[in-house]
Amino acid sequence: LMRSNVMDIPALISLSKAALRNIHENLFWAFAYNILLIPLAAGLFKGISISPMWAAAAMSLSSVTVCLNALRLNLFRMPTMEQRKEQAPTAQETKPAVDVNDPSYKRIKIMVDGISCGHCAIRIEQALRKVNGIEDVQDIDFNQRTAVLVVKFIPNEQVLRDVIRDTGYNYLGIVEDQQEETQMTKTIHIEGMSCGHCEKAVKTALEALEGVTSAQVSKDEKRAVVTLSNDVANDTLKKAVEDLEYEVTGIE
Repeated sequence: LMRSNVMDIPALISLSKAALRNIHENLFWAFAYNILLIPLAAGLFKGISISPMWAAAAMSLSSVTVCLNALRLNLFRMPTMEQRKEQAPTAQETKPAVDVNDPSYKRIKIMVDGISCGHCAIRIEQALRKVNGIEDVQDIDFNQRTAVLVVKFIPNEQVLRDVIRDTGYNYLGIVEDQQEETQMTKTIHIEGMSCGHCEKAVKTALEALEGVTSAQVSKDEKRAVVTLSNDVANDTLKKAVEDLEYEVTGIE
């Protein structure tokens, strides 16, 4: 119960259901036991009586029975990670196999905030494979927080944002269209961003510039990666950021 792994949530739900079922069983047997024995102890049945000693023993037995039934929860076992993997559908099951080497497919690189382990990659891959137009997910990089998508057409970015958010991560945008030669990217190093509002403000300002297709901003990496449809002067990019009172330390 004290672990911080989000993958334990299904197991905790199962444990909660087992505990609730145990409570219902205890209530049922407690009511049935008392409905039967209280009239007996009160002498309501003619010719049948029970001594105080046996009444006290019966009451104790009731408590012991409830405790023993509750202790059955100790037999509950959390499923292991291997068992969860076996029960979970694999990413390949969500779509039929395709020839991703077909030249009609394009490859785009997206940035996702929050990727830290293989489990993150599996969750994101399974979610993305269900998006219309995405045929394969390749090269998920934990350090760069990127994933390469094999697509027939560029998916709607709002759809990507919603799908990734529903898995518990943040979509930061398309970093690179690996088959689009007319586009270029620039990296702006920025000091002073401290929260999500800072990221949003910088992203909005940069994307408002003519020639800027998209901007991916990360306060943790202290940078913004802008995708350009045509060359935009470094001074123009710098001014857009510094007008928001952030410091630009370099542009690559």
